Amino acid sequence: MTKPDNSSFTPPTAEQIGERLQQCAPQQASRFWSIAPLVVLGVVAGFTFTSSGILAALMPFVIVIGLMFAMGWRVRSLRRLEQRAVRVQELAMMRYDVQALRLGWRLLPQLRTLHELHGRTVAVMAMCLDQVGAYEAAIVAYDDLIMRLPSDHPTTLQLVIQRTIVQLMCDDLTDADDALRRLRGMVEPFASTPIGASYHLAGLLQQVQTHHFADALDHAENLVEQLRPLGIDAGYGYALMALSHYKTNGPDADTWWSHATMLLPPATLIARFSQLGAIRDLTPATMPQTIGKS
Repeated sequence: MTKPDNSSFTPPTAEQIGERLQQCAPQQASRFWSIAPLVVLGVVAGFTFTSSGILAALMPFVIVIGLMFAMGWRVRSLRRLEQRAVRVQELAMMRYDVQALRLGWRLLPQLRTLHELHGRTVAVMAMCLDQVGAYEAAIVAYDDLIMRLPSDHPTTLQLVIQRTIVQLMCDDLTDADDALRRLRGMVEPFASTPIGASYHLAGLLQQVQTHHFADALDHAENLVEQLRPLGIDAGYGYALMALSHYKTNGPDADTWWSHATMLLPPATLIARFSQLGAIRDLTPATMPQTIGKS
């Protein structure tokens, strides 16, 4: 699949995404489909006991068949919406961020009564906004989701960490530092999950953004295990560690860069963290038995 040209794409501003989320805010579903079968049963019973003749005898069957067709249409419609929401996620996973944003933007009004699909779609859109550099808009989307979830829900923790990473990306260092300190104890039970891994990535990014490269090296020994739950996105952490070694004349810059580029292309790494452009020409090291031990 050839990646389309997105050079003409302009991501929505924070105000635009906020207005869109307000217009498409979740709402309670109509009770029609929950009470329709009872209403139909009442109508059928009324015809049965109060009418006579062929038309009266056939009418209950016509009504029931009509209801069955209507409910079948409803189910098919919900399945189509679910498939489109899944498509948004698939596009984001393949890093077609602009296409995922466009489809999610169009889909949101139809998901207002489907709260789970609505939340998942907004979360994907927030992630894509982050990826295309629309950081303020991404924060608005994350805040909208965080506000609608219980504060102690694991999904809320993940969203807060993602928002913190975005804050670091746009140099909102004070708020990001406060968020990381509040999260420290909360993420401990999730140490071996994507939540814990994302927290470690956020901490590493904070050290890089504040130029505390030597402090970043202190976490090198355990970084592979800490970031493993992130899958290929662990490459971002490896690249940041490579940069930290490079900035401190550490011995393992090539090795960490090699591990990062085995998971993600250099162009993808640099597009995400522009400061990695300083090490784009590092020569990938031969894969060692261990990493980060010097």
